[in-house]
Amino acid sequence: MEARQYLKDDLKLVVPTLFGYTEEARLVKRTVSVIIRETKKWDRTSFFEEIGERLETVHGDAIVSLFNKCKALGCDFLWGNGKLNGSFSTKWSHISKKTILTVYTNGTLCLNFGNLNNFDREEKIQEMLKDLIVNKVGLEVPEDYQKRYVGYKIDVWFQKVGQLIEALREIVKPRLDNNFGTDEPEPIVQKAGL
Repeated sequence: MEARQYLKDDLKLVVPTLFGYTEEARLVKRTVSVIIRETKKWDRTSFFEEIGERLETVHGDAIVSLFNKCKALGCDFLWGNGKLNGSFSTKWSHISKKTILTVYTNGTLCLNFGNLNNFDREEKIQEMLKDLIVNKVGLEVPEDYQKRYVGYKIDVWFQKVGQLIEALREIVKPRLDNNFGTDEPEPIVQKAGL
């Protein structure tokens, strides 16, 4: 901005000049754009309805089997909020506060190695998971897996659900040994007078 002064007789006139302020700039500054990312909160019902519509039956059955076996192993499920792809992630609290694997409604299985690198115990679980996935399940794991989230398309893993469950069972075995992960409720013992 520039101000020019003009004097005539006893009259002083100041005329401002604004540089770079065109009609186009004025319109751009007037228009405010807000982009809102649409999300969807997924749950068990919406997730399995979606895979029923999107995937072949054998692929959907593999995901249902993995879900049910993880539930039997005592995991907690976290449901995603993706706009296009729903997901569930599995977490065993005695292993890590973070998730170990994620399954998406497009059939992708993601092993969350990158979640398991904060503590020595998590790093041991991470290495054990990698060894079991390679040797027992027969899936490839990249050399730099420690900080990665390795995804596998449904065609690659759906026939290996049994081996995947056995690998997970070996990792969460201490919890199973303590009578966790069964579908039967633990007995409630009541003391007299309480």
